[in-house]
Amino acid sequence: MAILASFLTPFVASSINVALPSIGLEFAMDPFILAWVPTVYLLAVGSLLIPMGRLADIYGRRRIFQFGIILFTVSSIFAGFSISAEMLLLFRVIQGIGGAMIFSNISAIIFSVFPPVERGYALGWSATGTYFGLFFGPALGGFLTQYLGWRSIFYFNVPLGVLCAYAIGKIRFEWREAEGERFDFLGASLMASSLILIIVGFSLVRSFYGLLFFILGVVLSYFFYRYEVGYDSPLFDVRLFKNKSFIWNGFTTFISYFAGYPVISF
Repeated sequence: MAILASFLTPFVASSINVALPSIGLEFAMDPFILAWVPTVYLLAVGSLLIPMGRLADIYGRRRIFQFGIILFTVSSIFAGFSISAEMLLLFRVIQGIGGAMIFSNISAIIFSVFPPVERGYALGWSATGTYFGLFFGPALGGFLTQYLGWRSIFYFNVPLGVLCAYAIGKIRFEWREAEGERFDFLGASLMASSLILIIVGFSLVRSFYGLLFFILGVVLSYFFYRYEVGYDSPLFDVRLFKNKSFIWNGFTTFISYFAGYPVISF
């Protein structure tokens, strides 16, 4: 189940890129708008990963994961049935919300289910699923688009999503490491808004609004940091930035995806 779930979210991110010409032709989309088809999904996932992980700690990892799988699968169906660019973009956002619920909980569920001696093995297989999704997404997406049309990329996710939902439904346990704690709605809003503004600012870098959005994103990031320092039930423990191992691990992960994803996608 973990391998399959790890495969789904990166697959739908990398496979859609090869279908963009077909999507743009069908909906007569401007190239700038067309570029948002993959971007809005990644924005939704990236901005909501930490909030969804925190929600899972409070309300239950299995519950949030299962709801994410269902949301991801249903939105895949509707994305495949899209009759306009606006409809496709809307369900790509919803798909990204479901993807954030899935991806933020895979490792946490593995840590909860497996004993310490087996966790490395399980995490390794989960990572294998992730990279299979990233690297085979373009090839499989191209094959599906060529012979079955771009909509088949979304339909391909449906049976896999149903299988994941069934598998997680068989688990009767629930894990709530922060049960009873408050969810930091303001912190989640600040974090998501800052990330979205920074990314949108980069995409509009040559315009005045691009610079404005980027600056606003940086300012909101600062407010998020200051707010989290003084909050008694923070969304994210910003003191982790004082941990060199945490910083270097995050940096190497960033470099890995930064170096690989553009090549895989384009």
